[in-house]
Amino acid sequence: MNSTARRTPQMQSGIWGLKPSVVASRTLAQPMSLLFAVTYLMFEYVRPQALYPVIDILPWGISMLMLGIGACALEGRIALPWQPWSLLSVFTAIILISSINGQYPKTSFFFMDIWWSWLFAILLLSSAIDTKEKLLIGVLAFIAYNLKMSQHSLFSWASAGFAFVRVGASGSPGWFRNSGEFGIAMCVFFPVSIYFLLGLWPSLSRITRIIMAGVALSAVVGMVASSSRGAQLGGAVLALWFVLRSPYRMRMLVAMAVLAGLTWLVMPPESKARWAAAGTDPHSIRRLTYW
Repeated sequence: MNSTARRTPQMQSGIWGLKPSVVASRTLAQPMSLLFAVTYLMFEYVRPQALYPVIDILPWGISMLMLGIGACALEGRIALPWQPWSLLSVFTAIILISSINGQYPKTSFFFMDIWWSWLFAILLLSSAIDTKEKLLIGVLAFIAYNLKMSQHSLFSWASAGFAFVRVGASGSPGWFRNSGEFGIAMCVFFPVSIYFLLGLWPSLSRITRIIMAGVALSAVVGMVASSSRGAQLGGAVLALWFVLRSPYRMRMLVAMAVLAGLTWLVMPPESKARWAAAGTDPHSIRRLTYW
């Protein structure tokens, strides 16, 4: 039975079909806690306050974060699920050990306020997103914000004639201004968008499937445009992960092989030369020193 035949009228007409009007109406009908959560993500990822200084009159990120947590408390939604908090505990231990043994411990601990923002962000997202529909809206917002960055990188790379740019394409001002961090963001964006597409596949129309596939591919373009070997290596590891985790390994292997071949073809010669020098060039040696 093909996927179209498995679609029910409810799936086709509901939010799971990603019809813009339905998604918009269902999003606006959500509790304030979720609306504050997705707005917080917008201010952190897209950074409109940096792009448009006229609105940079408040600490928008932390404001949305605190308002969201307050809304969760008023709605009785404060949650402390085990998995994200246990992972944050492990990550915190790694940060502390790295800071203590780092070359400049005082500098490391000076920026520990960033850790507090992570803690509050996890509290908000794990509390505000407590149903499948809210999860869909949250992930869709995350995809939209990353798409804003990936399409910007595509336009930047195209304006350079798809040639090698040493500094690489970057993302929004803030966390992803550096091309390396932007490339890492694309490594997160790629699998999220792929599995989002696969999870909703039966309920999507053909044109929506094509659009979502293009969204996922824009992340690969972002990895290449970033000129970051770390991001490109991350993309290769993700391709291997897809193959190993897929129930249709041969199909996925062929798909990832084709994608890898196309990626290698469009990669500028200078990027390929950097791979040939990996481990011996100054950038590699500097990163080994950092590690």
